[in-house]
Amino acid sequence: MQNALVHTSLAILIAAAALPASAAEGDLPVFERSVVSSHEQLASNCYPCLARLDDGRLLVVWSALKGSRIVGAHSGDCGRSWADLIPLIDTKTGRDYDPSIIVSGKRVFVTSTTTAAGGGIHASATWCTRSDDNGATWSALCEIPMNHRCTCGKTAHGVRLKSGTLLMGYSWDVLCEEGKTLQSEGEMHLRAGVMRSTDDGATWHNGGDTDAAYQKVSGGAVHGTDEPSIVELDDGSVLMLMRTGSTHLDEARSTDEGETWTRIGPSPLRGTNAPCALCSFQVGERRGILCVWDNATNRYPLCAAASFDGGRTWSWPKDIAGPTGGKQASYPGCEQAADGALVAVWQQDVEGGRDLRCARFTLAWLLRDPTANLKAKLAGVKLPTPLGEEIRFTGAEIAKSPVWQIHRPRGEAIGGEATAENTLRMATTGCCYIDNKPEVWNRAASTLVEFPMRVLGRALDNVFVERLWRTVKYEEIYLRDYADGREAHARLDSYFHFYDAERRHAALDRQTPATVYFASHDTGPDTKETQEKDPAKERGITNHQ
Repeated sequence: MQNALVHTSLAILIAAAALPASAAEGDLPVFERSVVSSHEQLASNCYPCLARLDDGRLLVVWSALKGSRIVGAHSGDCGRSWADLIPLIDTKTGRDYDPSIIVSGKRVFVTSTTTAAGGGIHASATWCTRSDDNGATWSALCEIPMNHRCTCGKTAHGVRLKSGTLLMGYSWDVLCEEGKTLQSEGEMHLRAGVMRSTDDGATWHNGGDTDAAYQKVSGGAVHGTDEPSIVELDDGSVLMLMRTGSTHLDEARSTDEGETWTRIGPSPLRGTNAPCALCSFQVGERRGILCVWDNATNRYPLCAAASFDGGRTWSWPKDIAGPTGGKQASYPGCEQAADGALVAVWQQDVEGGRDLRCARFTLAWLLRDPTANLKAKLAGVKLPTPLGEEIRFTGAEIAKSPVWQIHRPRGEAIGGEATAENTLRMATTGCCYIDNKPEVWNRAASTLVEFPMRVLGRALDNVFVERLWRTVKYEEIYLRDYADGREAHARLDSYFHFYDAERRHAALDRQTPATVYFASHDTGPDTKETQEKDPAKERGITNHQ
């Protein structure tokens, strides 16, 4: 298959062309993006799943041509390029969706959820093909009994636990179990859990499942828990993150290899009606888990974050899909490649169809704070007295950076004024900021560099602060029982993202503060990081579109 490689900058292109061993181990901040299967090759590439085979190659499988069949492709160079299509599952009697991969040594299983065309949502079957030679050859199809009338949500790869037990995530519908036929996903009430095999996939049995009650964000969102992603933690327990119709991914934990689940409830990760992907990784002596998910109420931006404490807290999310033009980038899969790089795949809507795309990046890139040096320089900036004089930014680090935009919040009658490149003239009151790319802000650390230089006092400031903190206390703090300061920090950080970038305010004509604030600023120069759009624009996107 022809591979269209798209790099975010010349510097990244050079680094990716000869990735040194140290970069593979995560020492260098390297990022690259590619297209696995274009809409020009297959009009619709949907619901990808990614896994690393026993021989070190990567295998990605996905649903092609709106569910007509399941196909796959191998990568022998850790996700840089992909071989020709492999036909895997084509039942010919229905629609083949939601492929999943379970790797157990040289044995590889690929499954699909197959539904009848038309007639509403009422039943499904799970079909499987198996390879015993790392994907060189594949068996005839066989059906896995799921012991439920309608199952779905088998979009993330399964896992082989240290004990040898195989787990495959899935969800089943409560109403279909009662014999009902549904017309939309918004009617579905799903319960996510796992299928278990203790004989290397010869037979499968139902493990425990989960449920959740909440107020749905939109009518098209599902009820309950759906499309689980699972990962084994260092202590042998299993973490499961699930799609919900609420404001966050739900989480659950198991200490008995998926037989039962406890601590079911909202995770620290914000996301609505879209699944995530999980995988474990090790870089040097550092072990953790990677999560890729849509960090918003929309199905963009698609972000990645790492956790080093079993999913209790997460690093600042970074956008990996790049600008989508308001179109969805969703249904991710992720895995650590043999060279140590972190690899993610996802479906991305484009004009004319849907692409299957891929990103390769190092842990150093994921954890890097591109604002650190600049913040240190700006932290020492002092406003002159009296106000009205010019401030010049001539520090060495700033001089090497792109031209930085000096601006003021929209609607401020008085504030700072840019008079020349890197020069700011302050008015007597108001607030000014210096940053690059405010117009592409989406809370990903790579796309926002902002430092509040100074906010001068006004009579209404205290009133605003008091109202804000009252909202924070009653909507977040009083509803939580934080285990420690790290959890409090993570959840408050998530809440303020919601307050700034997702909640619409009546006083702002039903716009978010972020949309209003950044709408009035000119586009700055290109940076080496991927550019993203403001995610706060309302879009009615539901699952499997």
